[in-house]
Amino acid sequence: MATRLVLNLHENDDQCEERKGFHKGETEGQQQQDAGAGFELLEKDVLAVIGPNGAGKSTLLRLISGFLEPSAGSAELLGRDVRSYSKVGLARLVAYVPSELYLPYDFSVLEIALMGRSPRVPWWRDYSDADVSRVLGYLKEVGILELRDRSINSLSSGERQLALIAQALAQEPRVLLLDEPTASLDFKASEKIENLLSELKRDYTIVAVSHSIGQARRIADNILVMKEGKIVTALGAPQFQARGSLEDLLNEVF
Repeated sequence: MATRLVLNLHENDDQCEERKGFHKGETEGQQQQDAGAGFELLEKDVLAVIGPNGAGKSTLLRLISGFLEPSAGSAELLGRDVRSYSKVGLARLVAYVPSELYLPYDFSVLEIALMGRSPRVPWWRDYSDADVSRVLGYLKEVGILELRDRSINSLSSGERQLALIAQALAQEPRVLLLDEPTASLDFKASEKIENLLSELKRDYTIVAVSHSIGQARRIADNILVMKEGKIVTALGAPQFQARGSLEDLLNEVF
């Protein structure tokens, strides 16, 4: 069975609480065998994607974002093949935050964040005062408004990551994809990012790749475990919060 990724968003209310988590189209044995099961993530949930290096975690994000096309089957978002969206349409729906971004030019933090407005700004005009005002609000939301005039290359890794998150928010997406958002950050910076993600959950659906089991437990409503490019299993909060259950699974995966 060809790999088929399905991410369906739903209003997260009491009526759909019984569906909260992942929808598996096949039995557990079938899912592990062919890795073709889609998964259903409710709107304003946080999904942590974990697994060893080379498991396909970052590739999963790139498939959802449209940066990569599946070699077989299809990647679907909101019931549509990702490839059917225009670049602008997809950028208004999904924002991708890399773990680290090399920037050869010395843009200011404000300029970097303003670039996130591109899908919302017609090509024939420059950013408006309203765009600037909105972006300043996002910089304040992530806690780096005072750094708006600083060079992006002069910031610490944690501050730079916050600037990239502000850029993603400026797209006004429904889904935030974060590829190892706390990689190489110290404890204080990591804690700040985690707290921010917990706040952003009120307004966005978040999919975050993580190498930390503890972090996944702290921020996620669901955990997706991957190995060798396949979805091994999906766990809801009651399962992965149970003492030892996630560790036992990961001992088999790693």
